Amino acid sequence: MVATAAMFASVGATTFKLWSLGSLKWPIFLVVLVVAAGMCLVRAAWVAEERAAWFAIGLGLCAHAGGWLMDFYGYNGVAPVPSLSDALWLSAYLGLYPGLVLLGRHRFGRRGLGVWLDGLVGGLALGAVAAGTALQPSLGSLSESWSAVVGSAYPVADVVLLTCMATTFAASGWRPCRSGKTLVSGLLILVVVDTVFAFASVHGGWFAGQSYDPLWGTAMLFVATAGWLPSRRLVRTEASWRQLMFPIGFAAMATAMLVYGQSGHLNPVAVVLAVCALGAVMLRMALLMRETASLALTRRLSLTDDLTGLGNRRAFTAEAEAAIAEGNPFALLMIDLDQFKELNDTLGHHVGDELLRGIGPRLAATVRPGDLVARLGGDEFGVLLRGADERAACVVCDRMREGLARPFALAGISLHVGASIGVAVHPDHADDAGTLLRHADVAMYEAKRGRTGFAVYASEGDHHSRDRLALAGEMRAALAEDQLVLHYQPLADLASGELRGVEALVRWRHPERGLLAPGAFLPAIEHTDLMRELSHRVLSMAMVQAAAWRDAGLTWRVSVNLSATDLLDRQLVDDVAALLRRHSVPPGQITLEVTESVLMTDPQRAMMVLGELRTLGVRLALDDFGTGWSSLTHLQRLPVDEIKIDRSFVAAMAAEARAAAIVSSTVDLAHAVGLRVVAEGIEDEATWSRLRAVGCDAAQGYYLSRPLPAGELEAGAAAIAERARIASGVARLTA
Repeated sequence: MVATAAMFASVGATTFKLWSLGSLKWPIFLVVLVVAAGMCLVRAAWVAEERAAWFAIGLGLCAHAGGWLMDFYGYNGVAPVPSLSDALWLSAYLGLYPGLVLLGRHRFGRRGLGVWLDGLVGGLALGAVAAGTALQPSLGSLSESWSAVVGSAYPVADVVLLTCMATTFAASGWRPCRSGKTLVSGLLILVVVDTVFAFASVHGGWFAGQSYDPLWGTAMLFVATAGWLPSRRLVRTEASWRQLMFPIGFAAMATAMLVYGQSGHLNPVAVVLAVCALGAVMLRMALLMRETASLALTRRLSLTDDLTGLGNRRAFTAEAEAAIAEGNPFALLMIDLDQFKELNDTLGHHVGDELLRGIGPRLAATVRPGDLVARLGGDEFGVLLRGADERAACVVCDRMREGLARPFALAGISLHVGASIGVAVHPDHADDAGTLLRHADVAMYEAKRGRTGFAVYASEGDHHSRDRLALAGEMRAALAEDQLVLHYQPLADLASGELRGVEALVRWRHPERGLLAPGAFLPAIEHTDLMRELSHRVLSMAMVQAAAWRDAGLTWRVSVNLSATDLLDRQLVDDVAALLRRHSVPPGQITLEVTESVLMTDPQRAMMVLGELRTLGVRLALDDFGTGWSSLTHLQRLPVDEIKIDRSFVAAMAAEARAAAIVSSTVDLAHAVGLRVVAEGIEDEATWSRLRAVGCDAAQGYYLSRPLPAGELEAGAAAIAERARIASGVARLTA
């Protein structure tokens, strides 16, 4: 701004110097005005976004230059007031007004009408004051004072423009850019010079060529230059007293003039201007009331879900933030309907919408009047329980599940709807709304995964914590720097005690955190592009080790786990085949393990991939058997060679008869369909004996050995096998 002021000070000085050159002053002055108009028109052609605005302003400046041309060459510098020159000068505002309105709309959204009403109020009020004070002697009779009326029209029109700009900046927090400051500077100069002209029109007249005439050219240059300076779109601030101070202040000014006029000392022009100012104020207030009502409606709609009429996510988050700011404890419940997609696909989205509309009243009936029920999106609902702790929230969860369990009568049928609910409590689980919502969402998915109905947030179940996300970011470096290692857990034959194979388990030798187990980092990357690279690396490392053992005369089978991402990878079969060829490993020496939950992600694709893997000759195992949703169906359809009974059943065999019965029947069923059975998680000799008694084929667990690096496993293999043979021998003696 300082540089701009210095530049225009230099321009002003040069203009005054040229103005003193006798007969050259009129052509030079006209050139300045034409240059200013040309700058605006070139700006209009150059920038499409503000083309209409600067084109209108440019036409206004052309009209202004035309007025001077008429005055110089038509009236020889002594035009009467009013004259054709005044008509052209006043018509300049027909370009300036719409141009600045359009400019304001472009740089300040749709606030144009209110801003210009504020400017009109200001111009009329200030005009009334000027007419009733400084111009009072000359405006006593309208019939005798047309020169004063016309002369005063210029500063009034300038004040309207200036006030409009000021109210625009007030609405944006008084943060104008360089372009805005320059524009206002030009309008200020215009107000000053037009005010001087108004006084000259009243007191002795005015003629062209006076010393202050160059100020008009300077003002127009400022206006034109504003288009070429850096600008930005103004950001509207919240409504405040700064936006209302202009219409209120000017309304008070106009009212004071009318009160003063009751003494009979006010001329008709001042009275008319003051009355018009108050009329404009009334129109402005009516517009403000309409805008306020519209904003209130918009705000209400922005916080309301269209379908259910409940609060939406924005309203829910705002309430949570307000409760946190008040320092009050509360619980957040995240509710997700079970199998809602299947309902939509089967009965249609209109039935799904009817169900969603019916959920709100059911939920609201289970909470207190001060609590909040909101629809967060899709089939997710949120509930804010004020003053509730974890225990109280769990009680409400039970009530909600009971309320939702009652059938809904939709589409002529009775529908039963289940829901999974996650609970997070402030301040126990988080101290900000965003984290609290995320924790409730994590708990909800835990409830859905475990089919428990509802769950309270626990950090150990959060697979997306900051710590785990940080680990995911470090995994790329781990892969690049070979920080991954494999440990192997031996698997022994229950009948003979001989070691038959090992399960390869990945470990991360983290440079700062030490040796990390898979549970610490796999959940964070299993749905990223890193999972494929990690699986490929583990398969390659396992096959390298299998080849080394085979060369050493050890024919152990090596088992490797596959994830859901692996089974959906179209390159998996080709990668396995390439690794087998590269490392000269017989396919039968490799066992690939999949879980039932992995198969549920995309059953058709998974079955196809497993069939292709089986064609390669690798062995396939169904891991964590008994924890899936359709185990018998899988046994019938899956091309697997063995099943691995989950450790949760195996560990309970010695103490629980029902667990032992489940394991025994599973072994019989698997043998009946030609599958081998491996038991996981053997912790003691008693479990080993029971498994051998029911005919289980093989076992692994800490009773034999924890997972070991390849070198340690080779060194301790004889001792591990001896322990297994002794356990099998003890089992034979006690059978």
